[in-house]
Amino acid sequence: MFSHTALAVPTSTLHRLLDHLRREGGGVTPEEAVEAAINLWLERKQEDTGDETIAGGYQWKSLFLPEGTKLTVVGRHSAGYARVIGDQLIHHGLPTSPNRFVLAVGGYVRNAWNDVMVHLPDGSRPKLAAILRRESQPQPQPAPRPAPAKAPQTAPAAKRSIAMESATEWPFIERRSVRTYPGDIPFDQPRTGG
Repeated sequence: MFSHTALAVPTSTLHRLLDHLRREGGGVTPEEAVEAAINLWLERKQEDTGDETIAGGYQWKSLFLPEGTKLTVVGRHSAGYARVIGDQLIHHGLPTSPNRFVLAVGGYVRNAWNDVMVHLPDGSRPKLAAILRRESQPQPQPAPRPAPAKAPQTAPAAKRSIAMESATEWPFIERRSVRTYPGDIPFDQPRTGG
C-alpha cells in the first residue's frame, strides 16, 4: 500500500481543479488528477534533459555539488553537518547556503571556501572546498615559447663604410648644446666670474 502525504496547494488552484473535474466528469478524484499532473510534469522534465532520472545538486558559485554530498565544518565548540538534497543544501532540516551554514556552526562569519570539507557521494576522500573549486576550474594553457632570437649579423664592409659616411654628414647633436635658457651661458663658452 502506498503512503500519502499532504501537499499545500493555493486555494484558487484547488477551486479551479475542482470546477474542471465537475465539468468534465469521468469519476476522477482530485487526488488522482494531482498525481497524474505531477507524473506528466516529471515525464516532460525527463524528456527535456534526456535523462532517465532527474539528478539534483547544489550549485555553489563555480562548484557543483551533486545530490548526496555531505558538508562538514568544525566550529569552536562543535562540528556541523549539512547535506545536498535535491537542489538545496540542508542543515538542521532547513535550506541554507554554505556561508550561513558556516556561520550557524562557528558562530561568526568565516570564509566558507576555507572551512568546509566536502564529502562527495562517489566515495572519494573529503577535500577542502577551496581545493575542489581550484580543481574544477579549467587550467590555463601555457603560452607558446617564442623562438630563440638569432644573433645579430655584422654588416659587410661595404655597407659599414656607407653607414659611417652618412654619420659624418649628419653629426650627432647633443641636446644640452641646443637648449638655451634666459641668462644662461652656452656650455661650449667659458664661464667667467661668479
